[in-house]
Amino acid sequence: MRLTFFQRVFSYLTIILLFLSGLVWLLFNFFIDYDSPFRFLSIWSLRLHGAAAYALLIVFGMIISTHISFNWRVKKNRRKSGIILTAFLAILIVTGCLLYYLGDEEIRSYVSYIHWIIGIIFSIIFLLHGLTHKKPSDRGLKTKSTKI
Repeated sequence: MRLTFFQRVFSYLTIILLFLSGLVWLLFNFFIDYDSPFRFLSIWSLRLHGAAAYALLIVFGMIISTHISFNWRVKKNRRKSGIILTAFLAILIVTGCLLYYLGDEEIRSYVSYIHWIIGIIFSIIFLLHGLTHKKPSDRGLKTKSTKI
């Protein structure tokens, strides 16, 4: 079952917002001087990233209840990319919680690397997963036509 237009738009906007806010944080954290007058963007991008993460949990629930569960039941479109996306998203959720709640800075730095590396890979696979999905008419499935 394909996602509705609203579900697709909400999913893509959420992933793009997460990707861009995470990328801004990465740039400021690794490449831009700590004394930069634009350092405040790092803080706001992290806040935006956290808020968008909650939206992603809503998207994930929406996708599980419609897209994943239906296609799994009818044994259609069990694509490797969907399984990989679900596994990567589970890792992102766990590492995101650890980053927020973990107190040990040494472990937190390792979790941070895992989180942003998986996040970048997840974003790329998500976009490819959605862009390479063929419409039912493209798979050779016949649609019902009404005769007058």
